[in-house]
Amino acid sequence: MNYPLVIVKFRDVIQDSSWDGPDKVNCPTVTSVGWLVDSGDPVKLAGTLDNEGNPCAILAIPRGCCLDISELAQSFASSRVETEAGNTRLAVTR
Repeated sequence: MNYPLVIVKFRDVIQDSSWDGPDKVNCPTVTSVGWLVDSGDPVKLAGTLDNEGNPCAILAIPRGCCLDISELAQSFASSRVETEAGNTRLAVTR
């Protein structure tokens, strides 16, 4: 299965244990890149695809926290090539 490579901008949660008041504690805006596995709730991004293309290292973001989801341009082509040692690697070309 092919998963689109995306950038997700979202508001993250924060917990501050300092003695600062509530005016100094705000939710940060975070940007993550990954393969979009599920666009439902929660939005799920894979940080890694295994040798068979299965998604791993999943980041789950509540849909209500997402500010923007943008698909990256597919300016790279990839193919599997076998190395001299018999290992398979991913070759990326522009």
